[in-house]
Parts: sequence; structure tokens; C-alpha cells
Amino acid sequence: MRTRSLLISDTHVKLEIIDELAAHVRANAVIHTGDFGFQNGSCEHL
Repeated sequence: MRTRSLLISDTHVKLEIIDELAAHVRANAVIHTGDFGFQNGSCEHL
């Protein structure tokens, strides 16, 4: 089986773009190398 990966960075609080891009390229794995852009330090959305 072939693994399809999506490498992205700096989504700037636009978390929905991760799912959209992963579906578009049919990724089995997502590697996020930047920051998510939370201003208040909260990670409750993850």
C-alpha cells in the first residue's frame, strides 16, 4: 500500500483547510510543520 502525505505549515487558525487539503490529495498522513496561529495559547480546538 502506498502512503500519501500532505506537508503544510502556518494555517493561521484556519483548521478546516487541513481537512480540505487532505481530502483533495487523498492523504493518509498530514505533517504540519508551522504554527496553528492561536493567539491566546489555547489548543482547545484540536
